[in-house]
Amino acid sequence: MSTLKADTIQNTSGGAATLTKQEVPKARLMYDHANTNIDGSFNISSVNDAAAGRHQANFTSNLSLGFATIASSSDTSSGQNDTSVRGGGNSVTTQVTTGYQVLTYKTTTATDMELDASVSVGDLV
Repeated sequence: MSTLKADTIQNTSGGAATLTKQEVPKARLMYDHANTNIDGSFNISSVNDAAAGRHQANFTSNLSLGFATIASSSDTSSGQNDTSVRGGGNSVTTQVTTGYQVLTYKTTTATDMELDASVSVGDLV
């Protein structure tokens, strides 16, 4: 059995190594919208409370792929809810580069959930 240990991995030109033929999450957010607390994040600079049931997550490092994939879900202690994601401009056709909006509804009412979780996959600028 062997052990590989490294402090830094570089490409052959001395720059940062990149993953090839793989996609990994470029951002992650665990957000308590009811209490406006970020419970955990990666590559998220801030979260704005846009309205009831709607918050805007902003990336620390922007994504270059405009139509990145955002997976999001929310949970509350009572009842069913629906979650959808829109681009930063609050449109389903707005490209996701600097951030995205999450909309949550309990039946037909916009609702701030205690747990909104999202993961973003795309290419960093």
